[in-house]
Amino acid sequence: VSVATVVMFGALKVVGMLRMPASADVVGIDVYEHGATLWPDVLPHPEDVPASAGSRAAVPGVGD
Repeated sequence: VSVATVVMFGALKVVGMLRMPASADVVGIDVYEHGATLWPDVLPHPEDVPASAGSRAAVPGVGD
């Protein structure tokens, strides 16, 4: 089992399929995969953030 695991994950790493694309890090994995977010107060959908906000820090967190 250990040998098969090393071979399988080694092949995935070489092919570049072991990590998500960099764009998924920017928008969040929920938005990248499903087009919606379950945590709008923590990581809002990019279309829901006003253009003047500019960054995630401008979006209020829970309890603010």
